[in-house]
Amino acid sequence: MEKLPFDKSSLILEFIKSNPFLSSKEIHVGLKVELGYATVKRILQKLITENLIIPSFSDAELNYLGNLQKRYTENISKLTDLEYKKELERLSIDLSWKSSQIEGNTYSLLETERLLKEKETASGKTKDEAIMLLNHKEALDFIIENPMYVTPLTLHMIESSATQY
Repeated sequence: MEKLPFDKSSLILEFIKSNPFLSSKEIHVGLKVELGYATVKRILQKLITENLIIPSFSDAELNYLGNLQKRYTENISKLTDLEYKKELERLSIDLSWKSSQIEGNTYSLLETERLLKEKETASGKTKDEAIMLLNHKEALDFIIENPMYVTPLTLHMIESSATQY
């Protein structure tokens, strides 16, 4: 990686001009300079605040998300309160398990369900694995309880949420 002899904001702006629609992680990797990911995110936030860049989804992505939201709203409107609660519980278990598995967690789906429903840790597993699963569940619960936090949904909000958990 090369050293940065000039303004970091200008470097990032030039990179974005040549490579639009990348995530902050893709920008960080693509820069190929000695610059930490947290620094890139801070500079991007500064550029957004200064209205030098606009974080957004493409029209096709917004349309796709809108259609998914419409289908979801139609489907949940048909559920009773009890059915809705059970579906959310199942979603939180499955999503917490799969998200944690992607990060190397070794809990099984059944062990995850026991942890999240009964607070029973699995034998032979680390405390960090249990904490990871509980954190994923907590993040999902936060979004369900605070839907306005992700409305409107932007790439920046997704990335900001990801760094908090």
